Amino acid sequence: MQPQAILNFWFEELTPRQHFTKDLALDETIRTRFGATLEAAARCELFAWRTTAQGRLAEIIVLDQFSRNVFRDTPRAFAQDALALVLAQEGRTTACPQRSAALPTCPTCTASPP
Repeated sequence: MQPQAILNFWFEELTPRQHFTKDLALDETIRTRFGATLEAAARCELFAWRTTAQGRLAEIIVLDQFSRNVFRDTPRAFAQDALALVLAQEGRTTACPQRSAALPTCPTCTASPP
C-alpha cells in the first residue's frame, strides 16, 4: 500500500459527508481495503511514510479516521489517537519542503510554499 492510495480514497472516492457518517457498508469497505494497512500503522511500520507531507497525512488518516470505521463502537476505534496526534503535532512544528500538485498546501506544517 502506498500513501497516495489512502489520499485518493479519502479525498477523491469519498465525499466529505462520508467522512463523518456512520455507514456499516463503508466500514466494511475500509476494513477490507485498508485493514492490513491500519494494523501496520498501529505497529509503527509505516514510519517511512513520514518523510513526505503526503505520507504523513495518509498515516494520520489511517490511524485517526480509518480506525473509527474498522473498529466502530469498540475501544480500539480510539486506540491510535495518541500516535495520530503526535504525528500531527510533529508535522506542525517541522518545516515541510514537500509540495506537489496533489497537495499544494501542506496540511501538516506551517512552512510557506516554496
